[in-house]
Amino acid sequence: MDINEVRKKEEERLKKVNKYHETEKQDQKRKKRVVKIISFILAVLGILVLFVFGASVYIQNKLHVEEGIDKVSFLCRIPGGTKLVDQNIAFYLNSTLSEYNNDKINERELDSKFSILERQNLTEGELQIFSSYKEKKELYIASKEGFILGKEYEASAEYIYAMDEYQKVIKEDTNYSKASGQIADIKNEYINAVIQTAYEELTANNNLEYVCDLFNKATNYFPENSELLAYKNAEEITGNPLLYNIAKTFCDKLKKAEKDENHTEAECTEVTLYKISDTCVIYSTAFHTQYPPACYFYYQVYANGDFEELSAEDFQNILKSIKRVPQTTINWDEELEKNEKLDLVIAQMAALNDSSSEKISTSAINEIKNNDNAMQERIENGNSGTGVNTLLVVLAEGAAVLFGLWIMIKMITSVFQ
Repeated sequence: MDINEVRKKEEERLKKVNKYHETEKQDQKRKKRVVKIISFILAVLGILVLFVFGASVYIQNKLHVEEGIDKVSFLCRIPGGTKLVDQNIAFYLNSTLSEYNNDKINERELDSKFSILERQNLTEGELQIFSSYKEKKELYIASKEGFILGKEYEASAEYIYAMDEYQKVIKEDTNYSKASGQIADIKNEYINAVIQTAYEELTANNNLEYVCDLFNKATNYFPENSELLAYKNAEEITGNPLLYNIAKTFCDKLKKAEKDENHTEAECTEVTLYKISDTCVIYSTAFHTQYPPACYFYYQVYANGDFEELSAEDFQNILKSIKRVPQTTINWDEELEKNEKLDLVIAQMAALNDSSSEKISTSAINEIKNNDNAMQERIENGNSGTGVNTLLVVLAEGAAVLFGLWIMIKMITSVFQ
């Protein structure tokens, strides 16, 4: 190989090596420059963080003393200073509420911390922040008091007041889960208390508006409770939610058998409702048996669930005490489902509000008297009301059985002859 060619190749190789080293040097310079820039940025950020942290500590310390806001107002002259002060005020108020929520400070100390800041020269922005947290403070105080009062009312069996107080406990309150548990525990007692309180209010003061509000509030507390929804439905149909309890009690108590001392297969065929008041309805029920006449029974049902079977005389006396009694009659079908019977009674109760249902009670009294006389005659005669003695009926039935046996024996003997 020619020496010149070797030399030429060597020169080219050296050029490539030099170019590579030059590129490497440039890369190193760029990396150092980037490191310097990043270091500078981190240093600036570190200084800013230290400044913000230090300024925040300074602001937090000043917020605990009178005229503290004035002492940090100089920070508002630098870029972002106003926002830094606002954020620290929010943090101060939020942490104060957190201390109260976790029982680290009492209500008096909470008010004191808020009062210190409220008395200072707040800017419009700072005042808005303070106002929003002041509203939260009132909610926290009401929440704490609600939980305490709720337990006190529950211990005293005042379940309506207890429920009202437990409902004031907010989700942010550390007692929220406890309050929710207490609400679940007293739900049934609360509903019973609502019914009893509504009954007493309607009886004593005839305040139907209060009663409706009471059930509306209960339905809002337990919107999926079927019992409360039934009361609400009765209110929509009749205007009085307690009429549901009257209808329910009547349907639960009414029996279709053993309503006559001589016959056990008795079925209700007719029910007449007499509205005595918003809290009391009396019923006249006619039961059909296999022997006429029908037998009649009388009931008095109260809106608190009390139920009383009345004699015909007592029933008449109740009607005599009232000049005009709204009344309506239902053709009763024992084959109906329980809910269908309940809906039927409630619908008829709504009809009692119609003035056309108002009849003179004297006619009802006479009808009751006639029905009672017919029943007494049957009982005294010991028969079904047709003049046929019960003993004769038994003897006739026995004779029929013996005659049937004699016929069977004659048939059997004729087969084997």
